[in-house]
Amino acid sequence: MLVKEISEQHIQDIGHAFGYYDYGEEKGMASWFRDKEAVVTYICGFVRCVLTDGFLHTTSERGEGYIAYKLPGQKVSFKAARILLRGML
Repeated sequence: MLVKEISEQHIQDIGHAFGYYDYGEEKGMASWFRDKEAVVTYICGFVRCVLTDGFLHTTSERGEGYIAYKLPGQKVSFKAARILLRGML
């Protein structure tokens, strides 16, 4: 299901789930960033980016899982890319 809007708290929850996930022996996303909060910040920016361009989908009406995808030919807008870049800085 396409997600058309989501609360800022929910975006923060998604970011926190990625940033503080216990990867066990695996390095996970935390190995790409300086710390877990940097992962949270990036993921929140990513969620805002894909939400802006209509690429965020959920696996159910209850929002138990999310996936971001675009179809061939769909482009990421400058506005959405700027949101992601701000999330990285």
